[in-house]
Amino acid sequence: VLVQPIVTAAFTSITNGCSPLKVTFTNNSTGANSYLWNFGDGNVSVSQNPTHTYNNITLSNQIYTVTLISTAISGCKDTATKIITVYPASVAAFTVDNISGCTPVKVNFTNTSTGATSYFWNFGDGATSSSSASTLSHTFVNIQTTATTYLVSLITISSNGCADTATQNIVVQPKIIAGFTSITNGCAPLKVKFTNSSTGAVSYLWDFGDATTDANVNPSHTFINLTQATQVFIVTLIATASSGCKDTITSQITVYPASQSIFSADKTSGCQPLDVTFSNNSVGAGTSYWNFGDGTTLISTAGTINHSYTHNFTTPVTYTVTLITNTTNGCADTSTQQILVQPKINAAFTSIN
Repeated sequence: VLVQPIVTAAFTSITNGCSPLKVTFTNNSTGANSYLWNFGDGNVSVSQNPTHTYNNITLSNQIYTVTLISTAISGCKDTATKIITVYPASVAAFTVDNISGCTPVKVNFTNTSTGATSYFWNFGDGATSSSSASTLSHTFVNIQTTATTYLVSLITISSNGCADTATQNIVVQPKIIAGFTSITNGCAPLKVKFTNSSTGAVSYLWDFGDATTDANVNPSHTFINLTQATQVFIVTLIATASSGCKDTITSQITVYPASQSIFSADKTSGCQPLDVTFSNNSVGAGTSYWNFGDGTTLISTAGTINHSYTHNFTTPVTYTVTLITNTTNGCADTSTQQILVQPKINAAFTSIN
């Protein structure tokens, strides 16, 4: 009686894990010289120490029975089995409504992950979240002078500890700061010089609030007020970066109405003593300062002023009359008129008694 030696089939491997689960089988069989592996998912192998990857695309655990048949040269065989449990994978996935923009950038995230029970968000700017909500928002701020890219990652973990990661870059352009200085009030016509203090911009658009615009860096503009009421103009500066990002700033320019110095004289020439009546026709004046040109001055709000001119010269004298008007806001205007006064005529005669 010929009795062949015993054949013992044996192997070791991990017995569970997350899909895709790569399993390396270590063959510990004795007395055999050939091997047949059945991995339980329709795949086989004749390697001595095979490696096999299990995929579980379902939402539940999958159990596979691995069978090793070890055969000796004599034809004697032995069989060993082992159970491999493959947990479903968690699949991390999300979508965003915006992947770039000008700081601050608000991004809405939609969590489309499957198979997970817990979530960890890392927004790449130091902020994190463990929200399990299907949608969430985050605002990215860039205080640098160049564009900054934030790597957003979502890590999902299943109840069996199966993890997955999804990422997305968010590009945030640097902040543009629009700024300028200027005088803020004055009398019409008011010429204003604007000093641009914007940062991060390459182009500028000025709107002076009176239907005129300018694209210069530091423009000058003259504001006109033809009314008798104070006018306020809203000046707007839009500063734009090379990235297209913009910032806007506004300021008020208050323009007071000008006073208009206007007067007339009932006569502009004559023999002395020359009595002249001046009519003050000024507009918007609060006070009126008269200088009659002969060393005499007067401050008066009267509508008519009388003044008498005399001199001792033997030739005509021209006097320049000046009227300076001033509003309550300090807006002044000046007008002049010349008065020609002839020399005094002295009638005299002698006779013989």
